[in-house]
Amino acid sequence: MIGGKGKDSCGKSGTGETPQERKRRGGSPAARGKRSLARKSTAVSQAIHTNSFIQSIHEKVCQLSEESTLSFLQKSF
Repeated sequence: MIGGKGKDSCGKSGTGETPQERKRRGGSPAARGKRSLARKSTAVSQAIHTNSFIQSIHEKVCQLSEESTLSFLQKSF
């Protein structure tokens, strides 16, 4: 299957599930769209929290580096 689109000779789609498996999940296309948006929203939220965590670590490292530099300079003179 090229590009993961269409169906193979066994009737499976590029998602690795048969049409019967897809129906079992249930819900209207709108409901499936909402689930998709909820997953995306969760992923975005996790990315924001990860970015905030990385920024706070960076700030702490910079602070410690400045303190170490000042301490070194004070001892040197």
